[in-house]
Amino acid sequence: MKRTFFRTLILLALLFLSSSLFSNILALGVAMGPTTIAVKDAIRSGKYERVITVFNPSETETTYYLRTDDVAGDWISFFDIAGTIPLQSLTVSGESNMPVLVRIDVPNDIPNGTYSSNIYAETEPVQTSENMGVAAILQAKTEVTIAVGGEQIIDGTVGTITARDIEAGLPLRIEVNFNNTGNIIERPGIECKISKDNVVITSFIDDKTAVKAQSQATIPVEWATAIDQDTGDYLAQVVVSLNEKVLASQDVTFKILPPGTLTKIGEITGLEYEGTPRVNYQIKINAGFRSTGQADCMAKLVAEVYFNGNLVDTVYSEDTLVPVGQTGTLVGYLKLTNAGQYTVKGHITYNGKQTDIKELSFVAEQAIISTTTTIQSAAPVTTTTSNSPLESPQSSKSSDSTTIKIIIVSACAALVIITGLSILIIRRRRASHR
Repeated sequence: MKRTFFRTLILLALLFLSSSLFSNILALGVAMGPTTIAVKDAIRSGKYERVITVFNPSETETTYYLRTDDVAGDWISFFDIAGTIPLQSLTVSGESNMPVLVRIDVPNDIPNGTYSSNIYAETEPVQTSENMGVAAILQAKTEVTIAVGGEQIIDGTVGTITARDIEAGLPLRIEVNFNNTGNIIERPGIECKISKDNVVITSFIDDKTAVKAQSQATIPVEWATAIDQDTGDYLAQVVVSLNEKVLASQDVTFKILPPGTLTKIGEITGLEYEGTPRVNYQIKINAGFRSTGQADCMAKLVAEVYFNGNLVDTVYSEDTLVPVGQTGTLVGYLKLTNAGQYTVKGHITYNGKQTDIKELSFVAEQAIISTTTTIQSAAPVTTTTSNSPLESPQSSKSSDSTTIKIIIVSACAALVIITGLSILIIRRRRASHR
């Protein structure tokens, strides 16, 4: 009996709150049809068109935003019904609808299979009650499936297969030059057996690297050696296959040398920032490093930060292994605390050495301060919640009225609960007197 009473009490309080929170939702809506689109027997490079209709059941003119997801989402674009104007959003009059042309472009090298996506028509974040700080997104969805078929040409050729001598503790990198001569994306399987003195030490297979149709790529396959790895001559037996067909088989010899044997040389190739220089914002400091010696380099960015000529900070990147003959990007992060002129002087340390210093300068601006009150969305409606801020149309007075309304609603809810508890206590006292 008591549990039923308390449940009823809590339900009444929630209903009271929800009636004030979601009153604005009732004024809006969205629907879309058809709910499913199926493209059967699609071919590579094929172009297909379908029509969806977005319905506005409310009396208010509403703008809806279109988006997609999943693998096939990148194949889909939206146009007006004439097919001439690209659309990312559309405005529909109250109690009306608008057709949208959906254009599907199947990639020219996608393998056979069934691919899917969802098309969403969404409203902007809707404030569920005036200045209550709660907002939601209304959403309608159409499911899309695309079945890709047609003749698949799965073939390729293998060029060079190479490996460099390395030091113990550095990764062995076997490089396979693969040419995709087929008409779909291919992921060749590369099987490696590493042996020393005719004894197999380890073996592994790599088949994760995708190569586009009619294109060539150098695929690196790595084996991590230990710092105490035995030095000497090694043999790598490499087999490259595609769709269970062996394309090439080759034995590659290499040496593992004591640490410090090979020359490690590198150079800094550039220094730049990424982001908007603004007070209390964070930007990236990016440095390019090229390994030009005989072995991979373990590199780290060190950048001194000067504000109006005074040293105020030092930025570091993580230690990054840059393979020989390649260029890597080292990234550090800098938070700007003052408006004005900044100068960054950066160099790269690697294997006990240091590159030349490069400089960059920029001016940090004051952060933009909004004069309107922003309200963060918190409560979901239908299927999606929004974390985007909503701007209040009023200033500090609006904020004060928001606080007052929250207090009033909370007080009313508390009054309902207190009244219920009082009734329960009175009943218990009467029962005890009996």
